[in-house]
Amino acid sequence: MKTIFCCLLVVLCVGCASENQQNAMDKIAAHYGATVTYTKSLNKTANASGQSAFNIIVKNSKMLDTLSTGQTSTNIASMFFGGLPKEEQAACEVITVEIINSASGKSEKFKYDGHIVQTCYDQAKIFHGFSQALLAKDFDDIAEAMLPEYYTPTLADGIANYMVNLTDAHGTLQNYKLTGIGVITAKDNTRHYQYSGFMTFKDGYHRPYFVNGSVHSEDDEITGFLLEEGIRL
Repeated sequence: MKTIFCCLLVVLCVGCASENQQNAMDKIAAHYGATVTYTKSLNKTANASGQSAFNIIVKNSKMLDTLSTGQTSTNIASMFFGGLPKEEQAACEVITVEIINSASGKSEKFKYDGHIVQTCYDQAKIFHGFSQALLAKDFDDIAEAMLPEYYTPTLADGIANYMVNLTDAHGTLQNYKLTGIGVITAKDNTRHYQYSGFMTFKDGYHRPYFVNGSVHSEDDEITGFLLEEGIRL
């Protein structure tokens, strides 16, 4: 009887990050005001190409101390994935994110499948499209990007009036930031990604908001949104 052995090689890489990986970590660090480090492990078998697992450690962020770690860790994994070249994205099997609270020192770890992270990253275009339209005051674009059953002829005007009230109180909208990604289940049992973030106005005022999109990358409509204390859909 012939016994066939399949050799599994696990290599932990703790050397210097590639330029793309370092750029991704730098963006995360700037985004959350954090210190970011990582390690990478490679899993190789005799009959398969190598798959990679990235382990991201994020600490010293007062912003992260105030937000849901489950949602911010998903966004951190998505941001890191988005900074990788296509070949590394294809080989990305797992991304683990560890967030260390800067006040308590408490550590929480979250493990994400690479394919799920890719869909989170791809569907973030829905949040960014919504937010760019707010900046450009293209409220008709938001209404037209809604799932058809949620569209109403007065939707664009409602968003416009809401934003006028905010800008009257706080000056022009300056920028926005995506901070977290979660999953919600609608009444019809469909699942949606919920992207959370905040808008920043001229006087420094921050306004949180949420934008929903399908968990299926072939669907790119807005499936719901909430402008805090304003329009809810």
